[in-house]
Amino acid sequence: MPARPASTAGVSAALAPALDVAGCWDGVAASIEALLDLHRLDARRVVVLLPHAYLLPLARQAWAARAERGAVRWPPAFETTQTLAARLAPPSSPTAGALRFDAALDRLQADRLLREARPAWPREDRRGFELACARLVASAQALARARLGVDPRLQADWLETARACSAALPGAPDQLERGLARVALEWSLSTDDGAEAALWRFADSADCQGLVVLQLGGVEPLAAALADRVGLDRPVLRLDADFDPASSAGTPAAVRLAVCRDEEDEAQHAAATVLAHLRRGEQPVALVAQDRELLRRVRALLERARVPIADETGWRLSTTRAGAALSLWLAATLNPRADTDTLLDALKSAPGGWDDADVLERALRRAGTTRVMQIERLELADQAAAAWLHFVQARDRLMEGGRTRPVALWLQQLRASLQAAGQWQPLQDDAAGAQVLVALRLGGPAQAGPEALEARLSADEFAAWVDAVLEQSSFRPAAPAQAPVVITPLARALLRPFAAIVCPAADATRLGAWPAADPLLGESTAQALGVPAAARRSADEARAFGQLFRAPRLTLSYRHADSETPLAPSPLLRLAQRAALAAGRAWAEAADEREERTVQPAPGLRPQPVAPMLLPASISATACEALRACPYRFFAERMLGLRLDEELDDEVDARDHGLWLHRVLQRFHAERQTGAGEAADLARLRAIAAEELALQPHDGAQFLPFEAAFEALAPAYVAQVAQDEAAGWQVGERTEAELRAAVPELDGLALEGRVDRLDLAPPAEGRALRIVDYKAGGGGRQREAVRQPFEDTQLAFYALLALLADPAAAGGVRAQYLPLELKRDAALAPVEHPRVDLSADALLAGLQQDWTRLRAGAPLPALGEGAACEYCNARGLCRRDHWSDEE
Repeated sequence: MPARPASTAGVSAALAPALDVAGCWDGVAASIEALLDLHRLDARRVVVLLPHAYLLPLARQAWAARAERGAVRWPPAFETTQTLAARLAPPSSPTAGALRFDAALDRLQADRLLREARPAWPREDRRGFELACARLVASAQALARARLGVDPRLQADWLETARACSAALPGAPDQLERGLARVALEWSLSTDDGAEAALWRFADSADCQGLVVLQLGGVEPLAAALADRVGLDRPVLRLDADFDPASSAGTPAAVRLAVCRDEEDEAQHAAATVLAHLRRGEQPVALVAQDRELLRRVRALLERARVPIADETGWRLSTTRAGAALSLWLAATLNPRADTDTLLDALKSAPGGWDDADVLERALRRAGTTRVMQIERLELADQAAAAWLHFVQARDRLMEGGRTRPVALWLQQLRASLQAAGQWQPLQDDAAGAQVLVALRLGGPAQAGPEALEARLSADEFAAWVDAVLEQSSFRPAAPAQAPVVITPLARALLRPFAAIVCPAADATRLGAWPAADPLLGESTAQALGVPAAARRSADEARAFGQLFRAPRLTLSYRHADSETPLAPSPLLRLAQRAALAAGRAWAEAADEREERTVQPAPGLRPQPVAPMLLPASISATACEALRACPYRFFAERMLGLRLDEELDDEVDARDHGLWLHRVLQRFHAERQTGAGEAADLARLRAIAAEELALQPHDGAQFLPFEAAFEALAPAYVAQVAQDEAAGWQVGERTEAELRAAVPELDGLALEGRVDRLDLAPPAEGRALRIVDYKAGGGGRQREAVRQPFEDTQLAFYALLALLADPAAAGGVRAQYLPLELKRDAALAPVEHPRVDLSADALLAGLQQDWTRLRAGAPLPALGEGAACEYCNARGLCRRDHWSDEE
């Protein structure tokens, strides 16, 4: 039974520790009733202060339950300090520069204060400046809350102590932190204290005949100070409802403990436990959110089972789709050196979608464009050009007015930019998007005074401010009514009538770990000023953890490791477990509620699609090689059109080197004057290489190895050209030649391809053709290929295509690979294909046979063997690793 208060003005009472939640609330109501009877108080003039607003309906229900039994008739005023202040004092307008407890505006004010103190700081150390701003806001808000919890008659002493603690010694190693602490202290004094002043006036008035303060999960300083003030001449009852499972004689909870292998195992165990409670009709079930990453897995498993969930923890606005999309939009529009991937991410993440974003992406990938600034030089097709123009128009709306301007103007033009982009209404219609607009003061008229939004920020600083606001603001989705599962933080699980509580992640890292001290105030200063220090926060967490044991059913779990990091159980868990063992109440091992299912093995079969209607009208050398290497690969890449897009990044690789070499050699042969001489050719080749290098989007330093290699390659290439011309070839007659020709034997199937270089023999020799295919490497693979000429598809295909495209080539066709890498004698070593005409005839015969069969409905099986499988992009589609070995 609850302790009955004595007849003195100020009384403390501790509720019986073994009571369950319902009994505890009944004890609270009984203690209040005893106070009213003892002092003959008017219940309407007695205030009961609770620590959290979510407890108000529970307290009123407990009082109503006793009233139904005839115990009392009129309820007291159940309030928190916040709800009571809001009822007593109308909202007021803060003064200019005041601390507002607002993530967006306080961050701007901190920025202004530090710029005034050290104007060059943002330029010298941007990251350090932003960290200092964040710490300044956190410490100022903590100091303001601590001061507002002190009796006004004692605040002068508090301020004197605070200033003494923050005084810095000249040359002290923590001088910067001390200086920031002094700024935080002085800024905290600007907080509007109208609501707290109304509380103190009410405490002195005749409207307050008595006060009841419920302590739950630690002492609330403001409520305790009010109780001290009222208790000087009126009845006060302090009720301690904290619960210590380590020292209590017994607990109502049936406690179960699960030790899991890893994060996935713990997530599955927690979800299965919740589902088991629901099957037994034990609801609502609380899921304590100690580890948000783990809870995301648990939530996904429960949603798969279609369980309605109320999430009271929410998640940061920066992690919502709307918040991430807005950050990407700013990154793509404000940064003049933004990369193309950022642009594409912004367009594809836009809440309202973006017309033809995929078309623009394909165009940029084909061009290898890695920077947004380079897109202006591209010749885009109609749809891609329209998508790009739409972005430019929206971007220009944001960039009007220069790169440094007041925040109010930034916000005004950001709104105009989002409207021009067609994203404004989709953001308003999205639950998280609407909260993003409100957090950034974009949703309507500015709710802040002009002094906060008149701060001038550069484009980078504005983007950083937006990211900081979204990181500090939370999104809480709308919860279904009477949800059977409630995800709640530990501090909100206190004295709530849950049928069961599941608390995963009860390990030493996430529960009971010693919290970090305030980086500006330190532990001793925080304790002296009433700021929640590490010791107090640790004790409050222990009290909150103890409240879980009031539930009728409690399941605790922890895991052995996070990836490779070993984990120990929480010290709070171990303390409670040892107390239970000492009292003969050992915890049971939590049952594994996961259902076992017997799954019959069903190995995949080798895919053999039949799709004559999807056969392409034309085929390239690469497609022909894919058909010969693996018919299924040809089906996936050429018939279904599935391709792996290349990454658009600034890192220079062999592909970038090869494309640059091809452009340089193409220009060289297009602009070269025959007979100019090797010296002139070499000078022109080097000049073209320098010009093409200047047009590269990549960092020039990354191209230095390739540039150095080209310096040695250039004279060898010029010498090779001179040698070929001396042998009678007209070198580079056509470069990067686009060839296309229909094959009569294949009912009009067209062959197409791009030949790096076509050389011609003099007409006197019967107009022979020579195909030259550049290779940026050393040519080892090509030499191996031509040793078995009928296995080399590329040159045979080009030879067949060249003969079909130029029937007048009476002298036949030759073909060679030209590796653009020097040998020991500093000369190039072409790899000649012997009798490429025979290989071309064999390729035509084989292609005719294959195409006839495919048109007749022959399957395209996955071969699943050879080197083609090792680097095939379609391997995940054919599921080679899941085929039956017995097939």
